[in-house]
Amino acid sequence: MNRIKKILIGLVCLCVILLSGCGSISGADGLIEKAREEIPLSETELENKNIEIAGYSSSDENRLYWFIAWKEGQASSYWPIEFEVTGEDKYSFVHIYKNPITRVENVAALLWNDMYSFVINNEACSYIHIEYGSGLTEDVAVDGLPFVYSTEEIPVYYDFLDADKNIIQ
Repeated sequence: MNRIKKILIGLVCLCVILLSGCGSISGADGLIEKAREEIPLSETELENKNIEIAGYSSSDENRLYWFIAWKEGQASSYWPIEFEVTGEDKYSFVHIYKNPITRVENVAALLWNDMYSFVINNEACSYIHIEYGSGLTEDVAVDGLPFVYSTEEIPVYYDFLDADKNIIQ
């Protein structure tokens, strides 16, 4: 009887060890795979689109990853998805945000965890112009595409500017 108990205890421990990693997402490939599961497009639409990570914003133990769904010759869509950091390059899914603000083509913004997060993938956009309630104003240079930027203070106004600092329509 002792031998059977030991075997059962061993099997239970093995199951716990094996199942402990089931909800874990590892690396960029795991994040993209999870994004494919969560992005609310039909299977046909997703099969025909490339999904890539544009970058992320951080807040405490969570990250807001921006995903780009695109296909050559078609408009891209931008999907912010929140993950909890559970280890080195390990994550667990928290939430997908389905309605980021899109005032300019290939530019999106989201109010997230008391900050704004922006993704820029528009070649015409050279700056994000941000004005804060404190009176501080800044023009953040867009350094390469795709570009992700987040504020530590919620802006009262923001706009997207070209190289000559004209508002992009």
